Amino acid sequence: MPKTKLVPVYGMDFEAVSKDFFKRRPIMNPYLNRPGQATVLAQVSPIWRTQYIDDRSDDGEYQIDPKSLIFELSPELTLADWVSYNTAKPDQKKLWDRHFCSSAHHEMGHILVSLQLLAQEQKSYLKLKAPNRKTLRGKLIAEQERTSFLIAQRQSEYHAYIAARPNEVMRSKSYLEQDFPWLKQWGP
Repeated sequence: MPKTKLVPVYGMDFEAVSKDFFKRRPIMNPYLNRPGQATVLAQVSPIWRTQYIDDRSDDGEYQIDPKSLIFELSPELTLADWVSYNTAKPDQKKLWDRHFCSSAHHEMGHILVSLQLLAQEQKSYLKLKAPNRKTLRGKLIAEQERTSFLIAQRQSEYHAYIAARPNEVMRSKSYLEQDFPWLKQWGP
């Protein structure tokens, strides 16, 4: 289940809010463990876990019951909340809304990157076999570490792709309509 936290930002217009945000940097970047950039209004920290029931297969080895395997993604969103939004002029609200929605759109991409990789990796979890539960659990932990590494790597690719195309990415297309290289292998 997603968690949301609002962080207040102050100012009578968009410029003042931006200055306040840049000066205070109230949203921590969880990956770098430091305050985020001024333009980042939402951070997503994908936290996930695996639920499963192990079962003995016909060959006597333990494996994960395919019907029981669940990946649970629990993103934590931190969103800037412009305290004076309701009293701001319409043109200033429009600037805020455009900037905020663009940031939220970007962060949704991070969630979808994680979901896509978890779905991709499901088959590798179902292939795990071991002579006992303890060994199966060890293999599962190793697989989780590998999956976490792949998610982090894909998140970096996502940022690099967007940085190389700042004017075309996230303007009007949804995540699944973007030309991300990793979506091509999934097909339409």
